[in-house]
Amino acid sequence: MRLPILFSFLFISVITVAQDFTINKTDATAFPDISFTITSKNPIDKNIVSIVDNKKSVKDFQWILSVDEAAARPGAVFFLIEASSFVSDNQMAFVKRAIKTQLLSLNTSTLANAGFYVRSNSVEMLKRLSTEFTADFNSLSRDVESKIYISKDKQPVTDLYKVVYECLDFIGKKGSLPNNKKIILISTGNNNGTSAFTINECVAKAKETNIAITAVGLRSTTQNAMDNLKLLAEKTNGNFTFAKNEADINLFLKQDTFAKTYRVQYRSNATTSNDTVVSQLNVGEQVKEFYYVSGKSESTSFFGKNKVALLIAGSLVILILAGLVFYLRSKRKKMEAEVLRLKKQELTEREILRKKAEKETATKMNPVSPSLPAASTRAVINKPIDEVNINRTRIAGVKRAQIIVMQQGGHKFYELNNLSTKIGRNTDNDIIIADKTVSGFHAVISIENGKIFITDHSSTNGTFVNNHQIERSELQNNDMITLGKIEIRYNY
Repeated sequence: MRLPILFSFLFISVITVAQDFTINKTDATAFPDISFTITSKNPIDKNIVSIVDNKKSVKDFQWILSVDEAAARPGAVFFLIEASSFVSDNQMAFVKRAIKTQLLSLNTSTLANAGFYVRSNSVEMLKRLSTEFTADFNSLSRDVESKIYISKDKQPVTDLYKVVYECLDFIGKKGSLPNNKKIILISTGNNNGTSAFTINECVAKAKETNIAITAVGLRSTTQNAMDNLKLLAEKTNGNFTFAKNEADINLFLKQDTFAKTYRVQYRSNATTSNDTVVSQLNVGEQVKEFYYVSGKSESTSFFGKNKVALLIAGSLVILILAGLVFYLRSKRKKMEAEVLRLKKQELTEREILRKKAEKETATKMNPVSPSLPAASTRAVINKPIDEVNINRTRIAGVKRAQIIVMQQGGHKFYELNNLSTKIGRNTDNDIIIADKTVSGFHAVISIENGKIFITDHSSTNGTFVNNHQIERSELQNNDMITLGKIEIRYNY
């Protein structure tokens, strides 16, 4: 089992390194002058680049940044900064320095604005430094330094989704802005769980206004706060990073707007020939081969000239797939064994309850014993099965349904007798699951026309049925529900 995983890790590592830059096309039509283009994920310093042509080092070459750089930069950018008490003075200091650095590096064709937010409130949270976007980056930098302040609240409460929605709405109403609009959100990710605004409303507004959100996360003591920022960036075609200092922010934002295409030109070391010339491009410790034929222009293919490498890569892919199949089959067998064990345990517990009920009935029928009031037939809702009378009543037309919560090495059985059963970490839920990966109000199970449904309540970690994330799904016998790290089995 471990061997396929190890091979998978090694293969993925090799591919990751190999994909840092790609050689796209060589042009030898003006031989001996050779040119080719490369695409890179990150900026490349010419000082770490060298070329070996026809087994000889190239002494001089041109390294040209593509004109795509202008297209890669945003036409309008809004810096949205959290300034609540969740943010420390040190964090605010390096955030301001980073924003000023970014403003002063913007292209003159770009327009910019900035704003911040503090506590949640019932009115507008977004505090804009200006009502208009500007190309006067020096003035905007001074405003960032002097007008953004931290709110010193002893019990800070922020509403991330509300202020993001307000910012999207503000930018979207600016009809004169160029295309390629972006919000750079720098925040701890803390959000008021009782807010009327959700991430879904923000994502819908971002799509409507065609605005991407790039998020920079600051350290916070709140669990799962970073997930809010990651999801916002992921669902709005933006990027995300966690920043500990000014350098982290600057490097990330530089890469986020960087043009990824270079053009390289040099003089060939080969003599005039129709033979294929194999050469190498070295970027730091990474080496890639490319080739050309004098008088021709063609795509460069590492695997096209290296059949052995293609064979090895294919073998690794097959090995990974075989390991994945083996892993999934093993996991399925374990799940089937666990289901069988739970069924046996449930049958045993039901038998114990049946015997206990018979014993209590026999005791009540004893003429020597004092008379006792008849047992109530009202169903006890959402208590473990060992606390519930087995002869309880049911909702008309609905089969006996229950869920089994598997937590901390034990299992708790709950019968579903209400039309609606709330599940979550907070104490006002019908079923309380004390686990930090479960949201305060995570999901609800409802009975509708004799069918059982589960609905996610905009939870942080989502609701899954049989490993598929759902917003609403009808439950079938033996379905496995996952809330955070907690697994729940549904039976009827």
